[in-house]
Amino acid sequence: IDFIKSPTLWADMIETFDATHTMGPNFSYALLAKRMRSAGRVLKRSLSNATITAEPIAMTTIDDMVEIGIPKSSIMPAYGLAENCVYVTCVTGNEMRVVDGVICCGSIERSAASNK
Repeated sequence: IDFIKSPTLWADMIETFDATHTMGPNFSYALLAKRMRSAGRVLKRSLSNATITAEPIAMTTIDDMVEIGIPKSSIMPAYGLAENCVYVTCVTGNEMRVVDGVICCGSIERSAASNK
């Protein structure tokens, strides 16, 4: 929520900590650029790597990134396959267990693990 309220905090942190790498989805760079332009700011720190992720990645956002001081040579569009991280383990319906009020997928008890 802090980023949405004040996207320039991201630029402040890049500059304060001399960041060389950063990453965010398309919407975050677009919002950052919009707020940086309205404040008349450009990044004072040259990033080595500014990865832009998620779909779709808009060419206008890439242009906006360059306009606020991110070198085009450091912009790295990426596709992360987040859905592969979402589905790491699962169980079928009759294997489903609730532990501490949370549905557990694929967890086993210590006693079951030690018996194998």
